[in-house]
Amino acid sequence: VTWRADRHTDADGIWSVVSARDPSRVGQHQVRIGGDTVSVLSFPGDDGWAEFITTQVDKGIPVLEKLVGQEWPGGLSRIREDVAPAVTGYAWFDHREHEIVLGEEFDAALLYHELTHAWLNGDHVHERWLSEGLTDLVAHRAVERTGQTSTPRKPPKRTSKVAFPLMEWQEGMKTRADDAEIYGYDASYTAVRELVGELDDATLAALLTAVYRGESAYDPPGTVDPDSLSRTGWRRFLDLVRDFLVFEDDG
Repeated sequence: VTWRADRHTDADGIWSVVSARDPSRVGQHQVRIGGDTVSVLSFPGDDGWAEFITTQVDKGIPVLEKLVGQEWPGGLSRIREDVAPAVTGYAWFDHREHEIVLGEEFDAALLYHELTHAWLNGDHVHERWLSEGLTDLVAHRAVERTGQTSTPRKPPKRTSKVAFPLMEWQEGMKTRADDAEIYGYDASYTAVRELVGELDDATLAALLTAVYRGESAYDPPGTVDPDSLSRTGWRRFLDLVRDFLVFEDDG
């Protein structure tokens, strides 16, 4: 099979991620998430990874549902082990293919991060930094609530040569250097943690429910902003945070 391209994919030329695999040889397991049966596809013979994923999903999904304040929304068909994350530098949730792609590491925080994108993604959260920061916060809290340990991201240096305003952080942005992506994730997590990291689980869940539903910060609780198009942007998020911080202070 030959693929051809005659247009640049970005300012630096043409690039593409290619994953060559034989589906007939993968290890196949299944795990239930809500009403969905999700396939766990591992490297041939890598039963340890498959067992890790199914165990983490079983104990992690109820915790994630509690932290987000919403039942599992569906939209996932498989969790696949692949070497591509070792090349690209990141795992991902592909909503078009309904799959999560992970490397071979046993990383509960990363798995929970990608699972949380079932709720907190571009369909519900406008800016990338906000989606990634909230997802990371939930993932590390879920690791803690399931009796495990993780290493949260450290605050980045704003004087770094790769530093940029978080509002400019987009998929496919001109600078795709690994250190720039790391800065984006580190800065997003730091910003969100400073804003809402001290909220208790119940208050955080109420806030994330409002974010997920596109609720207004200026109408009675549960009112969906008619101009939101189901997506919460940073301005309305900050307004919601203010209201929930006041709510928590008032008990």
